[in-house]
Amino acid sequence: MNEQDLMSLKKRLILLVSQCLCYVLHLSYRYRIIHSENRQQAEGMHPKQAFAIASWHQNCFAGILSHAGQGLALLVSRSFDGEIVSGIAGMLGLRTVRGSSRKGGREALEVLIERTKKEGMRSAFTVDGPKGPLYEVKRGIFQLSAQAGIPILPLLTIGDRYWVLHRSWDKFRIPKPFARVTIVYGIPFIVSPEEYADRLPELTQRLKMELMRLETLAYKKGLAPQTTSPLQVT
Repeated sequence: MNEQDLMSLKKRLILLVSQCLCYVLHLSYRYRIIHSENRQQAEGMHPKQAFAIASWHQNCFAGILSHAGQGLALLVSRSFDGEIVSGIAGMLGLRTVRGSSRKGGREALEVLIERTKKEGMRSAFTVDGPKGPLYEVKRGIFQLSAQAGIPILPLLTIGDRYWVLHRSWDKFRIPKPFARVTIVYGIPFIVSPEEYADRLPELTQRLKMELMRLETLAYKKGLAPQTTSPLQVT
């Protein structure tokens, strides 16, 4: 077996192990939803009930698992990490559109916009991904909302117990086995083409503040551990 074959085998093994671990954790979690009426409102804002979920990258593990079987489309990079996420998404009944800010992100976003217009596709964005900076909202989700006419649905998905990967750029969170994972939907809103062209900084701040509010709500209700996160607001 040559070096290329060994690398291919290693990748397949990593993907298989990752899928098995995610599936086992998913089965162990106890999910609950808060403010489901916000999701219902988002569905009512588009004739095909399409929307785009917006969340921080650090919470995407729980966010992906908690929406298993719902057919959401994830914008995923073309890297090996993206292959892992794509494989896990497929196992969980989710879809992917491959691309990133460095490797085909613009083309992938255009594909997502067209499919959303034609199919009413629902999607999910990690708005500060794929590489940060942490808590810095990128413009892609606003472009999708403006061009496809779908609402943005802020989301926090967080466990009452979780590990933090402190060396990762986003302080990635993984709920521990048998954790209670809470899904909190924020207030949806649609971005007009005019707003996208003229008020992007305001839109960015609006979405960031709503995601901050959801995180603070989770801490105040005892749904997640107390933290010194800069996202806490009063």
